[in-house]
Amino acid sequence: ELSSKTIIERFLFKNDMLKYTDYHKFVSKVKWSIGTAYAVFKDVEKDILRISEDEYIMRDKFKISKEKTDKIFSVINEEIKNNEFVSMSKFNKFDMLPDIGYKWNSFILSSVIQISLPDNLKIIVPQVEDRRYVKEIVINKYSDINSYEQLIIHIVKKLNLSGSTLCHLETVLSSKGLIGRYLPKELYNSKNIYIDEDRFYTA
Repeated sequence: ELSSKTIIERFLFKNDMLKYTDYHKFVSKVKWSIGTAYAVFKDVEKDILRISEDEYIMRDKFKISKEKTDKIFSVINEEIKNNEFVSMSKFNKFDMLPDIGYKWNSFILSSVIQISLPDNLKIIVPQVEDRRYVKEIVINKYSDINSYEQLIIHIVKKLNLSGSTLCHLETVLSSKGLIGRYLPKELYNSKNIYIDEDRFYTA
């Protein structure tokens, strides 16, 4: 008996690659509910890696040598040394990365980070799920920052942004790749953050 996941893997993958647009067309054709489509894709995602805005590849087919991953993370580490963190959505040093057989973009870099992260680094991500954006932020493993909330508070304090209007804060954080367009809702529920009359404050 074919599971929904198996159907997707057998009929929508071409040369071990899946296009999300093809998946979306299939979902519309078979009239799956939004909940079913989401659940099935989350299951499929366990075995794939994203390599572009629209494309995914089977995880076991994505190979990069240790020599190349070492070069990639030497660039990442240098960026962290200079800026404390590296947001995958704002990374712009692709010309310094080795050729891996695929065109570099923030999505494929995020996948490389997830599967090859060295021991000295850790990944911070917001809780929001939105496939339009790359959400991973990489920092030093030994940093006192252990959550997305802590990272935002740290940056707000460092840049003296407590008391700023939400619009100004969102502009600054977005420019650094720490948020998409708007402040994630998870920050509104933080006991260390409060918003009053459209202004943002930290404890």
